[in-house]
Amino acid sequence: MRSLRKYIAVLKISTQNMLQYRGNIVLNWLLSTMTLVAPFAFWKTVYADREMLAGYELSDTITYVMLTTLLGKLLICDGIHNTISQDIREGKLSQFLWRPINYKAYIFFDTIGKKLMDFVVMCLLFSILLIPMSALGFFKTALSTGTAFAFLFSAFLGIILSFFLYFIMGLVAFWMTECSALYITLGTLFYFLAGGMFPLDMFRELKVISEILPFQYQLYLPVKIYLGKLSMAMVFRGIGIQMIWCLALWGISVIVWESGKKRYSSVGN
Repeated sequence: MRSLRKYIAVLKISTQNMLQYRGNIVLNWLLSTMTLVAPFAFWKTVYADREMLAGYELSDTITYVMLTTLLGKLLICDGIHNTISQDIREGKLSQFLWRPINYKAYIFFDTIGKKLMDFVVMCLLFSILLIPMSALGFFKTALSTGTAFAFLFSAFLGIILSFFLYFIMGLVAFWMTECSALYITLGTLFYFLAGGMFPLDMFRELKVISEILPFQYQLYLPVKIYLGKLSMAMVFRGIGIQMIWCLALWGISVIVWESGKKRYSSVGN
């Protein structure tokens, strides 16, 4: 219990730090929301002479694009790899190795603390933007209780899976001094394979490949559940695969972490 209190304190401090920059956070989210205008116009043009595309109606695609844009900022743990890399390069990791604190747990609760402010802002944007869009028939909000629960649980697993992916990416700094180019490349690839740019259904070959990789289970699966595009059997299967990948990536993170610590030599702090 005392151990958990330490990480709850980390979460609170992280949230308080984010509150100091709430204006910047709101502005960042508003700019992200404004970027939805271009995709909205693009997809309206694409659907001008058709009703369906890869099994998606216009309202499905608009809903998908809006959800991936907004949820992507909440579920994708992009950024923690830079923090980990910096801690390793500057020797700040040493303070976690000799103190009674788990570095992975510290990074996780620090990330959740930062995401809490994002969650509040996202809820505000949902009420300001998406409810009117729903009234106009461009955004789907009618969810059954079972679908809503499955969506929320899948989104929860998605953020855990994303955390382990980017945590492992950050540990590459144990072996590479400069990782920025690699991080930019992998971050873009991860987001694309997560379905953050287009519904993966529109790329049949890519979708087959992505099903055996963990990336689509960060974002694509929760949004597909929200849209009601999956049968209950497929929902259970998808969530089951999410849980397996969470366990697998946790195991990989332990192996990489232990191997990396043997190579670590403290410099700086």
